[in-house]
Amino acid sequence: MKRSNCHIHKIAILFVLLLVQHSHAQLRDQEKMDSMFEELKTLADSAKADQLNRIAWEYIVSNKAGNARQFIDEALDLSRALNYNKGEAQSLNYIGVVYQSQSNFAQAYNYYLQSLEKNKEAGNSKGIAFSNQSIGVIYYIQGNYEEAINYYNAALDIYKQIGDQRGIAQILSNIAGCHVENGDYEKGLQDYMASYDIYVELGSDGGMCIQETFLGENYRRLGEFDKSLEHYENALELAEKAGRKNLICSSLIGMGITKIKMQDFEEARVDLNTALALSRDLESFSYFRDIHQNLSKLDSIDGKWNSAYVHHLKFIAYRDSAKNNKSSKETVKAQMKFSFDQQEAEIRAEQEKKDIRQKFIRNIIGGGLVGSMIFGFVVFRQRNKTAKEKKRSDALLLNILPQEIAEELKEKGEAEARQYDMVSVLFTDFVQFTKTAEKLSPKELVSEINECFRAFDLIVEKHKIEKIKTIGDAYMAAGGLPVQSMSAVKHTVLAAIEMQNFIEKRKKERDLAGQPAFEMRVGIHTGSVVAGIVGLKKFQYDIWGDVVNTASRMESNGEVNKVNISKETYDLIKDDPTFSFEYRGKIEAKGKGAIDMWFVGI
Repeated sequence: MKRSNCHIHKIAILFVLLLVQHSHAQLRDQEKMDSMFEELKTLADSAKADQLNRIAWEYIVSNKAGNARQFIDEALDLSRALNYNKGEAQSLNYIGVVYQSQSNFAQAYNYYLQSLEKNKEAGNSKGIAFSNQSIGVIYYIQGNYEEAINYYNAALDIYKQIGDQRGIAQILSNIAGCHVENGDYEKGLQDYMASYDIYVELGSDGGMCIQETFLGENYRRLGEFDKSLEHYENALELAEKAGRKNLICSSLIGMGITKIKMQDFEEARVDLNTALALSRDLESFSYFRDIHQNLSKLDSIDGKWNSAYVHHLKFIAYRDSAKNNKSSKETVKAQMKFSFDQQEAEIRAEQEKKDIRQKFIRNIIGGGLVGSMIFGFVVFRQRNKTAKEKKRSDALLLNILPQEIAEELKEKGEAEARQYDMVSVLFTDFVQFTKTAEKLSPKELVSEINECFRAFDLIVEKHKIEKIKTIGDAYMAAGGLPVQSMSAVKHTVLAAIEMQNFIEKRKKERDLAGQPAFEMRVGIHTGSVVAGIVGLKKFQYDIWGDVVNTASRMESNGEVNKVNISKETYDLIKDDPTFSFEYRGKIEAKGKGAIDMWFVGI
């Protein structure tokens, strides 16, 4: 117990130091960025493109990949205008890195391929090596370790030729990971240690830290928990020294998981909770997935069933965010096949163009010019008409169905109903609708409802949640399907708040104009639903489950201008600093008994 309390005290001090250190680091980072932006004003042409890419990279390594994209795009446009292949290749690679950071591996792979080709055109050896390394990472994620090693070795050969020690260290670490996944832990240890030794020579705390975490994981898999913990503790010390928040979190998570294996549950909880507090702005699905999975285990061991259930729900959400993302292994494989097929198709298309030109020349020589031109014009018009009709029909289908469901329907002729474990269902309803409607003509009533629902449609689209349907004066939407994401809960709540703000603003405007206006209640509940297409004709995408009924009760038990949420929804966003909450207590809901409810705002 004494050792446990000492560890908890040490971690508490570390946490405070890290927060202070993080604030200083943020200040230093901001000063660095300010300096880079000032320098950017003095640059032009290829130098400006390079600086834009450097700024983008700083955002990427600061875990702000979303902010990087605008600078990458600007660098890419400038490089293309200058015919600057090296700059274009770097921008394409960085776009791949952004997609990879968002777990969209299929898109990352395609951009890495484009970058590789541009680097070859530019004769940029280091760029070719980095592109090969990046493609190897995607194959590693796919589980194709043999192909990953092929790309890693291609990069390794180049790094050795140009004497890039840091690149060699990175590749050795990547190859070690492949050996470990193949179950060859000895080879993995050898390559991790070789990589570690190079980072020692380079004096890279960050590089040494990463290898220590890998060694910690490797020894944990071998069941050598004391050695595993020793490497994780070394990693934590190095991460703190390097000021790398992401590495601090991964070290703490590794320590926590290892201590669970050692049945040191109290210290494990401290490590995992510290990692959770530090990782809130890192936006890493894998961190949150591992933290909540293991906190759920700890709560189950301690008999804290409610808390264990909440952590388990969060674990499912983060796990499914990666699993259901377009970056799933099957999608990556399909995208890779598409890329290779596309290259072959381009070759065939080029040959077909040549054949057509030859035929056209023969027609001219043979006196068939007029006939060929008429035939070509008819074919062009027909193809153009067909393309427009297809585009129109696709747009109509996407107006009715989510894109993933629409694609499945086009491909198979049907779409299978699916269960989703983490969906936030949103209901709105106009208060005293009949009373307000009586003051409007039928045309004015329809126009006003349409105006409100059009605004809701835009809000739903903005927050990337799905409109399900309207029922009279009620509007229903859901976040977390058909692609599940932990952020969907947050965005469903944000959408509800934005809807209420719109209705409040519109009421003020109509009151000033002396016109009748609606007021509204909104309710949200989160849980498991089944979703699919209803009917054969005039079909619609719908959802079913007790969650839908409870969401409706959240709405009916809410208040005007408020967003009312259930405990299940509250538990998933209560730690998010974006929101403020007002606990309403247990409120009787028809057919549900007493339910805990909260008002949420920002």
